[in-house]
Amino acid sequence: MNNKEIENKVSKAFSARTPDVLDSVLSHCEEQKGSAITMTKKSNKTIWIRTLAATAAMLLLVFGGIFGWQQYSANAVAGTVSLDVNPSIEIDINGKEKVLEVKALNDDGKIVVGDMSLRGTSLDVAVNALIGSMLKNGYLDSDTNSVLISVDAKSQGKSAEIQEKLTTEVSKILESDSINGAVITQAVRNKNKQLQQQAQENNISCGKANFINEIIANDPYYTFEELAKLSVHELNLLMKNAEISSENIINSGTPSESRYIGKEKAEDIAVKHVFSLISAVSINKAERIKTEFDFGDGKAIYEVEFYIGSIEYDVDVDAISGNIIKVEKDYDGNGRPDAAVTPDTPADPATRPETPDIPDFNPDLPEGVKPIGHEKALDAALARINASLDGITLIKNEFEYDDGKWQYEIEFICGHWEYEVTVDGNDGKIIEFDREIADGDGKGNQGNHSGQGNQYGKPDDIGNGNDQAVITKEEAIRLAFDKAGLAYSDTAFDKHLTDVTFDCENGKCLYEVEFEADGYEYSVEINAKTGTVIDFEKERDD
Repeated sequence: MNNKEIENKVSKAFSARTPDVLDSVLSHCEEQKGSAITMTKKSNKTIWIRTLAATAAMLLLVFGGIFGWQQYSANAVAGTVSLDVNPSIEIDINGKEKVLEVKALNDDGKIVVGDMSLRGTSLDVAVNALIGSMLKNGYLDSDTNSVLISVDAKSQGKSAEIQEKLTTEVSKILESDSINGAVITQAVRNKNKQLQQQAQENNISCGKANFINEIIANDPYYTFEELAKLSVHELNLLMKNAEISSENIINSGTPSESRYIGKEKAEDIAVKHVFSLISAVSINKAERIKTEFDFGDGKAIYEVEFYIGSIEYDVDVDAISGNIIKVEKDYDGNGRPDAAVTPDTPADPATRPETPDIPDFNPDLPEGVKPIGHEKALDAALARINASLDGITLIKNEFEYDDGKWQYEIEFICGHWEYEVTVDGNDGKIIEFDREIADGDGKGNQGNHSGQGNQYGKPDDIGNGNDQAVITKEEAIRLAFDKAGLAYSDTAFDKHLTDVTFDCENGKCLYEVEFEADGYEYSVEINAKTGTVIDFEKERDD
């Protein structure tokens, strides 16, 4: 409130307290017209007292207004500063950078604030106390050295001033604890409803929510939900390795990577692991290796890509433990596996490259869960179709948690078929088994199988010689039994099978397999060319 506004308020106050008696005075004067009025001289002391009282009242109003304005200014929020590490804390300040309130936004923030009462302290003192508490409680150290400071002030100039001052202050605090800090600062200029909602739903500050949105604006591959789970240090590493930059974000220092195994070791682990799976004894070199640091499902990983021959392999390696998380393989242009990955001569088990001495499962598994390992799982899958390792092309062998179980998801090609097999991670039992005609021209490695029937050529027993069929009658029965969850064997034929028919209509050939088991009747229609189950019916046997 300026002087002019104060004067106006005082003037109005006096006007309101002065009675409007003009008409009464004029009427009285008319009545006394022509008469003599005796004047009595009043004491100067009485006049002085009245004048002093009026002046005091006016001064009381003036100083009361000034005091009220000062009280309002001292308690009005002029800006908000947030500190984020994993703890998220917001500090409301007044125009003189005095602390009005400190708010812990998540459980880690509550631990940091503790029972500290920081109201009335200067901003730099409050920040010093909070960073000190983060150090004491282990949220900041030489391995996790990133702090995000976000400023929401009335003007851009004021925000920049506070950012610079706090960057210097926080860096000094970390240096005093022998930590090379990585301090990130930003101005929050658009604190809209969406930003506030994102922050509230994820128990983070609007500053961290703004920081995440800046990353997504530069790389839409990420989602807000997955990035909100990461600490500021992890977000800072992601920005550094993805070479993301923003005009609104100022980075001071370098985020530490000391707790991670490093790109070179990750590459070595990934390449050795793939060689152990494909048994490529005649190929001893991986080419065009590219490695990126990233986060998946809240976990730090190295994504390693490389070629063996002309086949590309994508391997995810846990950035802390070195465990293999995922292995994927891409084909060449026509959708078939490239022959370059097939050894020139079948690999004898005795000559297979020794499996590297690295763990192949997540060390954070519940107690009692002891996975059988990728190789034993693959052996179980191959035993299901009576195949050997040198007769297949492996696509995927992943260990994961699904449907309440730890299991191996295995995909491979053998002959005309692409198989998908799910193996129990603890006992090696087959949980799911599926196959379909492999993409391409139908030619492929014939494999080393001893199963029943003419499994990899066209059928020779379908009765009408229709060349649209690919699978045999025995294979159709096997697929039907698999769909019903029954074991396939000669005994099963005699015990359960009731009828198998083959028919072609409008260029489409089908097998219809009928059988009985456990009080139910089954009828399964199967595409004779692709092996796809078209119709499956199950009803109780009356």
